[in-house]
Amino acid sequence: MPLMDWNDGLSIHVDFVDDDHKYLLHLLNSLGDAVRENHGNEALGKILQELLYYTGYHFSREEEFMSEINYPHLFTHQQIHNKFAREVRNVFEEHKAGKPVLTTSVLDMMKGWLINHIALEDKRISLFLNPPAIKTFDELNDPQV
Repeated sequence: MPLMDWNDGLSIHVDFVDDDHKYLLHLLNSLGDAVRENHGNEALGKILQELLYYTGYHFSREEEFMSEINYPHLFTHQQIHNKFAREVRNVFEEHKAGKPVLTTSVLDMMKGWLINHIALEDKRISLFLNPPAIKTFDELNDPQV
């Protein structure tokens, strides 16, 4: 049973970003399955290592895109990415050191961060690219406009 499924409500309508997000969800679900099914430390380590790598890869691509479109909140977004990347790295390093870090609470934290980040922070990129139409007072009151 996956920790979470992709749904169109998570889409920011930028194909490569959505594809990256789907893969991150896949990795998180794989990690959840491995923990639930008591896979060995080596298997968990490989998934964590891929999650660590792909998080960095995705953040780099997303930030480059935000820079290209002159996204006004790039710096703040980078700080959020950096904080999460540190958290994933810490979990990976603790796991490598043999500490039992892969608990339900860690998985819930990662899941919550990913959902909230996509649904709130990354959605702002979509709104920046496709701002909602703003109508004037006259347009709101005149059905012909």
